[in-house]
Amino acid sequence: MNVFVNKNLLMISVENSNEFLAFIKENESVMAKFLMYKETLSESDYNELMSNVNDDDYLLDIINKADMLNDLQRLGAKMNSLLANTQYERLNQMEKIQLFNDHFEASNIVKVKTRSEVLYATCYEQYNSARNYAEAKCSTAVLACSCLIVSGPGACACVLAALDKLDDDLQAAKRDFENCQRQHH
Repeated sequence: MNVFVNKNLLMISVENSNEFLAFIKENESVMAKFLMYKETLSESDYNELMSNVNDDDYLLDIINKADMLNDLQRLGAKMNSLLANTQYERLNQMEKIQLFNDHFEASNIVKVKTRSEVLYATCYEQYNSARNYAEAKCSTAVLACSCLIVSGPGACACVLAALDKLDDDLQAAKRDFENCQRQHH
């Protein structure tokens, strides 16, 4: 019992740490910027991006076109700070995932409703859960991208893959939400 309480307190301590909050803020900024850039791509441009994801020069060109180089450099610095946080280091992998899930669950309260739309609780809960999970999964995937540390942001297909997966997961969650809503009408 004492171990659970200590781990819970440890998670709370990490969640409130400057390093965690700075990483989250920077990662959310990079996520948003990438998703906005991806929206500007034609289908052929997107397919070209996906087929060249292992080409460092191509990725650097995309990062420059999306004006993300400084963002990725800041993200790398925030990531290093979080990974160097001794309290964060003490968390096991499941606790780290839970930490991100808890953060996004708390921060993603109602972002879907329009004035004329009726939200069905089960649909919204499923959507919110899927969205929280996708954002938490993306954050932990970005943290695992050692290329930000070793190679720098210009050669980091890992981050772009995590951001692309986030977009796919968010689109799937939105589709599932809309289908659920239609089924209830």
